[in-house]
Amino acid sequence: MSKVRHATLALAILVLITSSIGIPKPITVHAVSDQGSSDQIDVYVGYADDLRSNPFFPDPWCGSPGVIFVGSCSSIDAGVVRVDNIGTSNVTVSSVSVLLPGPLPSLYYCCRPITINYWPGYGGASGSVVIPPGRTLILSQTGPETGIQDTSDYNFNSCGNSASIGFEYPIINVTTAKGTQEFDDKGHTLDTEGFDLACQGNESLQWRPAHPPFFEGNPDLEITPFNATNMVGTTHKLTATLVSNITLTPVVNTTVTIAVTGANPLTGYCVTNSTGKCSFSYTGTNIGVDTIAGSAMLGNVLVHSPLAEKIWSL
Repeated sequence: MSKVRHATLALAILVLITSSIGIPKPITVHAVSDQGSSDQIDVYVGYADDLRSNPFFPDPWCGSPGVIFVGSCSSIDAGVVRVDNIGTSNVTVSSVSVLLPGPLPSLYYCCRPITINYWPGYGGASGSVVIPPGRTLILSQTGPETGIQDTSDYNFNSCGNSASIGFEYPIINVTTAKGTQEFDDKGHTLDTEGFDLACQGNESLQWRPAHPPFFEGNPDLEITPFNATNMVGTTHKLTATLVSNITLTPVVNTTVTIAVTGANPLTGYCVTNSTGKCSFSYTGTNIGVDTIAGSAMLGNVLVHSPLAEKIWSL
């Protein structure tokens, strides 16, 4: 980005800064919220970019059945938030905000963290949104790109240097009639792995779950890179990382199954080492998009990773 745009962002961000909110420790793998009440929601985060080549939108999207959509359907470069009503009664949403770690303080950014309000939005939208049972609310970019919701720009790592799982991740706060609930994007979807994914091409990322804190569950499995584009005939290297969601310690000597569907379907395996990581590579022979999912059996529990995307082109 240019220094002019950085300066404009800095001015806008100063208005949005919160004064004393910290980054909590990540301790969850399953999204359950409003526990013990009639409001039950799941929260997902994604990234939508049709300003660069090879675009796609998270699915569901604008116009999908059961979706209440707020913001731009196209001409977009922004992190997006989805709230699903999984309960049996209406959920009234009055506020949705995203807390981003942001870059280290510099000439253009004075402070951390950074708060972005998705609802009420910057386009003048206000009031509350009612989500009926079984319906989905998607909050997109409100108006032309101003940089405010271009959440990949609030990064803190160099190109290709993915942030560690659970390290200074974005936080989503959703306020309903039952109060404010926190959901953690510890997979770094909104800030596109902690670096500006535009340096590698299109920034679009499919929906991935954000989890409420302090919910003890199974270990976390991530497959990286989340999004990449390669030429047909080249090799794509995937890295699986398996860590305890409570202690953040690696889970070792565990077989990870990597299932690729789409243009180049196949199944591969790797075994985690002392750091909880293992790698698997494959060559794409067909043009198109691959969807990549990881899984690992731990005792009687099957752990799944968020989906990764791979685009193969000429």
